Amino acid sequence: MQVCCKNINQRLKRNKLGFQTLTAIVLLTVMLQHVSAQDLYVGSNSSGESTNFSSVTNAYINTYVGYTSTSSNNLLSIGNTNTLLTNSGDVYLGDSGPSNSMVISNAGTVADSNGWIGYSNSA
Repeated sequence: MQVCCKNINQRLKRNKLGFQTLTAIVLLTVMLQHVSAQDLYVGSNSSGESTNFSSVTNAYINTYVGYTSTSSNNLLSIGNTNTLLTNSGDVYLGDSGPSNSMVISNAGTVADSNGWIGYSNSA
């Protein structure tokens, strides 16, 4: 979990007795982050799987959508502002399986070292 400070406003205020007191108004925004030291598989060895990220940061080493030749029609969706899928490695859309999809919408972001579409001949 990461805590960020946002919109910090300090002001002097007189209380009923005329003394000045310092009032700090602090608004905190808590951003939950899903951080993983492993790979993400959407439809590792199956068909019709769906994963949707609609907020926060999601970090993996590699992401695979349709990992094996029998994994087809899988969907990874990244949507909404401030939604980030980040990979220290690569993203494989259809690593070995056919007819897999990734939808990035509403200012969602995907970051990786390399992006592969149809990585092997069977994809």
